[in-house]
Amino acid sequence: MMLKIHVRSHWRIFAALGFGIVVWLLTSPMTHPFRIVLASDAFFVLYLASIAVSVGHKTPASMRKVAKQQDEGVAAIFLIVLAVIASSVTSIFLILNGGGEPAALNIVLAIVSVVLGWFTFHIIMTSHYAHRFYNGGRDMAGIWQDAGGLDIPGAKEPDFADFLYHSLVIGMTAQVADIDTTTSKMRRLVLAHSVVAFFYNTLIIALAINVVAGQAH
Repeated sequence: MMLKIHVRSHWRIFAALGFGIVVWLLTSPMTHPFRIVLASDAFFVLYLASIAVSVGHKTPASMRKVAKQQDEGVAAIFLIVLAVIASSVTSIFLILNGGGEPAALNIVLAIVSVVLGWFTFHIIMTSHYAHRFYNGGRDMAGIWQDAGGLDIPGAKEPDFADFLYHSLVIGMTAQVADIDTTTSKMRRLVLAHSVVAFFYNTLIIALAINVVAGQAH
């Protein structure tokens, strides 16, 4: 029963994961690194597409409702996405360092995979911020109170774009901009996001240097 609730609450992730597995199975003649990258890309594309078509419906009220439904399993979903991204990045390095000069197709595949993985991670974090903000509880009078944790100028009830802005700023700079963090729980989430974003961006720089060095030889 609990598994069914998780699948229903996080159907986008599980659908994308299923699509990635199908691509993995269909590309069996290829080498494992290529299969992993293509399967990861399939995961990223389907997840991002499902988010894109639903953005218009992500109002504060709908995000509050989803936060109540997704109270469990959020950490597991986060780890699944990190595992997919880590597998993709590792496979990209294996492909580019497989011996000889990287082919143009390999370089394009690497760039596309890194960009898709980057956006997927920060979109996941956007959803985490929305979940953490709206996953509150009822007070003594029985009135629902949001957990809060972010003080967003001009937005008493932040929408998806507000959380996306916050997430992408951290993703690009590993620091916050004009949004204040006001609770310990949210501060820990921002800290974890900043650390992962820093190392992810470092990996992207290393990948770029690797490609340039390969072309120079």
